[in-house]
Amino acid sequence: MNQGNLSVEQTDDGAPVSIFSLSGSNANDGHLVAGRNGVKRLRTVRHPNILSFLHSTEVETLDGSSAKVTIYMVTEPVMPLSEKIKELGLEGSQRDEYYAWGLHRIAKAVSFLNNDCKLVHGNVCMASVVVTQTLDWKLHAFDVLSEFDGE
Repeated sequence: MNQGNLSVEQTDDGAPVSIFSLSGSNANDGHLVAGRNGVKRLRTVRHPNILSFLHSTEVETLDGSSAKVTIYMVTEPVMPLSEKIKELGLEGSQRDEYYAWGLHRIAKAVSFLNNDCKLVHGNVCMASVVVTQTLDWKLHAFDVLSEFDGE
């Protein structure tokens, strides 16, 4: 789920997690359909350079006469790449090396999806990259991930 909100929380045992949420006005909302695809795909794909999925749930709430549907996805604790870059404030060769290392990790994730899983991410951009507490870059936002038919 690329769109929506991201928060860092703790589980009952104190372990940190990230919670992504995406809301829509009805269950057939296009963003929710894409979000469901992202959750389904992330749940089934495992790779060191892809965000680790832990749990998801979908909740429908009534606000007066209108319904609101929200998808929640729990993952390992992460931060958006753009925020982490600002926070780190790297300069010069240190920045260049960190960017090159991160791009290499994302390229490995895309290669795994394309070559091993026969899938196309379809939206690799800064917003689809998150950073772990150990500064590892991970690919996520599988909302438009689809099968690659080879043609």
